[in-house]
Amino acid sequence: MWSMLDFFPEPFLIQVLDVGAAYCGNPIYQPLIDSKRCRVVGFEPNADECNKLNQHYGPPHQFFPYFIGDGQPTTFYETN
Repeated sequence: MWSMLDFFPEPFLIQVLDVGAAYCGNPIYQPLIDSKRCRVVGFEPNADECNKLNQHYGPPHQFFPYFIGDGQPTTFYETN
């Protein structure tokens, strides 16, 4: 089995954007984190969950306590 990482030079970092990043176990991109080949920027509007993510992952990953949208009022649907 081959890895996508085999096709990129060693210092290459994949940028991961995680919207709704609440910690629910290991994310699908965990192998990239473990290999230190990615940087995660995440958005989790629940401040407690956002703090947990920042404490768990630490630099270079960053999580922000914001909703992502177009600035207009809308309905928030919470899912698992």
